[in-house]
Amino acid sequence: MTARDPATAAADVERYRAELVATRAAQASWTDLDGPVRELRRGERVNLRWILAHLIEEYDRHLGHLDLLGEAIDGRTGY
Repeated sequence: MTARDPATAAADVERYRAELVATRAAQASWTDLDGPVRELRRGERVNLRWILAHLIEEYDRHLGHLDLLGEAIDGRTGY
């Protein structure tokens, strides 16, 4: 398989969906968004609230990149 192979894309989507199931289950088990998580980030404690906010920021950033690519391909804006 190559990066352009549709089977590669399908496998990537399936892995992503499996990760969503696992992370949603883990998140559902937490009752306190402000409690510290087990791991450190750059030596600092973070909590689930910070993680979720960071994920939103990352999705936003990457969706912005996708908008730019779409505009470069077909010139359309405001999908």
